[in-house]
Amino acid sequence: MEFIQEKNNKNKSATKNTYLIIKNNIENNEENIIQDLNEKYFKIKECLYRCGNNVLECNKEETKNILFSFLNLKIFLEK
Repeated sequence: MEFIQEKNNKNKSATKNTYLIIKNNIENNEENIIQDLNEKYFKIKECLYRCGNNVLECNKEETKNILFSFLNLKIFLEK
């Protein structure tokens, strides 16, 4: 196990960034929507931690940049 972890750390072979967008299904007041999204976020975060993943939160500016890069992939590939 230590050998594999050391190999992965040296080669960064197991490092991947994955972004999750959590959808809200509740059409109610803002307070209920925020509560629902927070509950989903913490459940997902806990499950990912159990699998040995690091979970980092993005601020609004980082989120906008990530979404822009996905939605405008052609612009980034041309650079």
